[in-house]
Amino acid sequence: MRSTCFYWLSGSMLLVLATAGCNNRAPQFAPNRMAMIEAQLVDEHQQQITQELTELFGTPDDPRVPEGVDLDVELLQMAAGQAGYEKDEYGHEYQQRGLYRQHCASCHGITGDGRGPAAAVLEPYPRDFRPGVFKWKSTRLASKPTDDDLLGVLQRGVSGTAMPSFGLLAPEQLDALVEYVRYLAIRGQVERELIATVADELDFDPAAGTTDEPFVPAEDEDDQAMVDDVVASIVQSWQSPTEQIVEPDPQTMPADERTDAQMAESIEAGRQLFLSPRAKCTDCHGADARSIVVKDYDDWNQAVFDFRQRSATLAAQIARDRENLPGLDSSLAKSARERLTSESRRLKQRGQVSEELLAPQLARPRELADGVFRGGDRSIDLFRRIHQGVAGTPMPGQGSPRPGVEGALSEQEIWQLVDYVRSFLHNSD
Repeated sequence: MRSTCFYWLSGSMLLVLATAGCNNRAPQFAPNRMAMIEAQLVDEHQQQITQELTELFGTPDDPRVPEGVDLDVELLQMAAGQAGYEKDEYGHEYQQRGLYRQHCASCHGITGDGRGPAAAVLEPYPRDFRPGVFKWKSTRLASKPTDDDLLGVLQRGVSGTAMPSFGLLAPEQLDALVEYVRYLAIRGQVERELIATVADELDFDPAAGTTDEPFVPAEDEDDQAMVDDVVASIVQSWQSPTEQIVEPDPQTMPADERTDAQMAESIEAGRQLFLSPRAKCTDCHGADARSIVVKDYDDWNQAVFDFRQRSATLAAQIARDRENLPGLDSSLAKSARERLTSESRRLKQRGQVSEELLAPQLARPRELADGVFRGGDRSIDLFRRIHQGVAGTPMPGQGSPRPGVEGALSEQEIWQLVDYVRSFLHNSD
């Protein structure tokens, strides 16, 4: 029997295709309004940042690659645009287009913000690529994933979620999707950094909504240098991720062939560690590896929760200011009214953005006893996950966070935990 998710996704894809067929307007990347409003950017700066991003990265139909960014334009062209094939002057199909829109946009959205048409009914929500944070990878916690990491997620899918396997796609098609995900992530990171940098470097009046320092890199050398620095810093963070792969010490790795007694001993040692206050596994996964404790947000949902909390705080402040207004001296009342007008405008903007966001979902720790592991169930997958933690989530690492720093557990102990966790695999059969 097909899952409910299948029917939701199928219906959402039909909606996407129907919309694409009756709307002749070319799709555009949605600006990161939450980040812009949090930075209190004036409208002029918001529009100028959006224009600069188009200059740098193009559009969903026609992607560009900024100078110095290691992305393959031909692969991006395969993933970008409407699903189908480009034709030559004789009407012959010669280049595939639109792989991302065909396979990914219904969940992850055109912009890669995780807010596609199907997203609201899914738990967990689809990944928002824009922060450049990825959960299932072989590299250190703060490092970017390798291409093989992203490819592996596409090939495997993510068990227990709506993310299916795309293993039946041709290798070049998978490479195109990997490249496009990197493109969306790099674009999203550049956008966030430009927002923060413009807010920090240029003068503007949030209350009046005006600025005497426009952001125009094409006409201002300082603005262009600002853009170049931001792009260079993001590019640097994506360079050589293979050098950040977590490689276990061969001396601590268990033998390929172990007796039943040796395996049982390691599993029991792992169970004891799992229950121990040192590892703290039971704080979230429960002593039976099933009684999960749902109490925290991941980074993506935490950002939305914090945004709404700050909006609620602002609303409460506005209510207090209005209540106090009649008692103010006339000399203070004018400035108080101006402040109220400005704050009310800010609150309205925040409310409009909140309506676009998905309601925050608490992070659900894995019910390990089910034997279903989202990021892969190989021993090395679980070792790296326990060693480094899961990026963007409350799941902490137990191993060395960086070379030369001791971890909470030794590598041998982490391998014992791996054996214990993998002992649940038979439960998924």
